[in-house]
Amino acid sequence: MINIKQRNMLNMTVGQTDLHPAIKEVLQVPLNTPAYFEEYKKLERGTEEIYRKIFDTEHVFFFLGTGRTGLEAGIHHLINEDDKVICLDNGQWGNFFGELASDVGAKVSYIKTPFGSAIDYKRLENILSKGDNDYKAVVMVHSETSTGVLNSPQKVNELLKKYSPNTLLMVDGISAFGGVDPKFSSSNIDFYCAGSQKCLNAPQGTPIIAFSDRAIKIAKEKDNKLHTLSLSNKPSYLLTLGLNAVGNALIEEGLTNVYNRHHLMAKAVRYGIREIGLEVMAESEEIASPSCTRISFPKRIQAEIDYERSKNGIDKDSVTRYMKEHYGIVIAEDRIGTMGHYANEKNVLITLHALELTMENLYGLKVLSKATSAAQRVFDQRQLNALLS
Repeated sequence: MINIKQRNMLNMTVGQTDLHPAIKEVLQVPLNTPAYFEEYKKLERGTEEIYRKIFDTEHVFFFLGTGRTGLEAGIHHLINEDDKVICLDNGQWGNFFGELASDVGAKVSYIKTPFGSAIDYKRLENILSKGDNDYKAVVMVHSETSTGVLNSPQKVNELLKKYSPNTLLMVDGISAFGGVDPKFSSSNIDFYCAGSQKCLNAPQGTPIIAFSDRAIKIAKEKDNKLHTLSLSNKPSYLLTLGLNAVGNALIEEGLTNVYNRHHLMAKAVRYGIREIGLEVMAESEEIASPSCTRISFPKRIQAEIDYERSKNGIDKDSVTRYMKEHYGIVIAEDRIGTMGHYANEKNVLITLHALELTMENLYGLKVLSKATSAAQRVFDQRQLNALLS
């Protein structure tokens, strides 16, 4: 039996995640010089170089702001009023990216698909193949945290390359970056926004954005950029220290190892959830996100959860509250995050065990040890495959 009685809470939400241990360590380092001295400039240059390696592009910027600030910086540097934009909308945040483009006066066409479904690539192809290739950009989300679905910039790039090569590909990777390979260069992505507070386990407030060569040329030539979204608005000394520390930690672990670990942990979560009679919103394993899993509860439980949230607040439903108060495990309402350093076997098993106990104690489901056993089988299979390879 797993002991889940902890003195401290375990944050298995989809962000703000807990800080990476490497960041906790450097945040205690004394700042002996201010940010306009050479010591900070050297740190900044080194941090930029780390993320250039991860993105595989020269044009990387980080600055103060929320994830939205990063997305807005991309929009304001690349999109003009009356530009035609296609928004691939299969969740809350895909739709939001389209709204940001609308805010600057772009003419946005939405390709919507139901929650839990992948982007409708066939419908996108039908639109692009008609020869109306004057679209300025396609905007999309890499990992849709509202549904736990992973979308494919590679597939979108293939369609743009075939039918509309001048159209920019802009990707919201806020909850994917650090857990999913962005494949920035190989997918011909023109703009990608990463969030610091998700898989990087860094303090919230430092979006990281990357541009392609052609996108940076457009950005530099655009004459109506907002000064408040300038790419030279650098973050604080402490936030840069944090990004530097976690970037080095990713490189040290090995990026392939990092991405494989996230894939494995999320797979174990999904298998555990299904084993106790629940479902996940992502329609198939092929489109399931490595950084976030959305739980689909039975209708009677979901109705109760929805009512409690509408009455008392989004974190006040019985499942979230019970796991938090009784076991010190915090999930994001009905989403379990597998993000960054905290996506590991121990934390996955602890979280699933707390979910088992919650389902049994609140709803009488006889599921004790079923989810954890299913997850353990996923881990054991990985170890067996490694031995046989």
